[in-house]
Amino acid sequence: MTAFVTQPVVVNIAPGPPAGWDIAMGVELRNPASPYNVPGRILGRAVDRRSGRPVEAVTVTLVDEAQQRVTDGNGRYVFDDVDPGIYHVAAEHLAYENIDQIVELPSDRTLQVNFELSVDPIELEPLVVTAVREKRLELQGFYERRELGELSGAGVFVTRDDIQDTGTIRVTHYLGRLPGLRTECTGRGNNNCVIRMTRGAPSLGSRAEWGCMNANVYVDGVRVIRDNAEFIDSIDNFVTPSEIAGIEVYRGPSELPAEFGGSVGRCGAIVIWTGPASPRRTRIRR
Repeated sequence: MTAFVTQPVVVNIAPGPPAGWDIAMGVELRNPASPYNVPGRILGRAVDRRSGRPVEAVTVTLVDEAQQRVTDGNGRYVFDDVDPGIYHVAAEHLAYENIDQIVELPSDRTLQVNFELSVDPIELEPLVVTAVREKRLELQGFYERRELGELSGAGVFVTRDDIQDTGTIRVTHYLGRLPGLRTECTGRGNNNCVIRMTRGAPSLGSRAEWGCMNANVYVDGVRVIRDNAEFIDSIDNFVTPSEIAGIEVYRGPSELPAEFGGSVGRCGAIVIWTGPASPRRTRIRR
């Protein structure tokens, strides 16, 4: 399967024509209508490159579509129901240097385009940061919880790229590498493995010092494994690494968001989201 592209791809844009514009001139920017071309979204933030603070009232334009949005008080904007294809995106503000970029929106995906604006173009060049989000993860709130987790230090968030970069063949083997988790395997060839949450509340068994066994495990929002149950199944029996779009790991009750907490969250939770393969992407030459 082709991996989801969830990590930001940083592009440095010098003053002048936007990168990739030379190959876009004179060609049809959008793909022809097709039953496989599902509309997506283009969204992002505009921030001051020096301070990192959001910039309000930035006009963001899809030049070829004559569509415009103005950033809110958090510097955010969004274009909904955008056909897949190549677009020329521009940002303008009276107090900052104008900046634009050629981007590609895959079918049925959300493309995040963040603008880092510079007051003095000689001192700091403008910067565009793009990232393709998987729509299923976005609809399930994965990216919002990841942003909150990064601010509070609560939870570990894993993408398909993270797993595939390690070449792991079992989900439990990958999870055992994360801080606060331990993999225990009883079968030959390191199979039949379960996860122990070492930061959760103590287990009621004889090995209490090792913490909770497996915690609660959710696959696409359905709890498939209950913490410290009499029979502990392996996560590997429910999902393989190639099927995973994202994983959220909450290593104790203090890290749990409300939707995965409550009276059954004393050991934390492992939340797994599956998804289809990402469509093949077209490389843009510069």
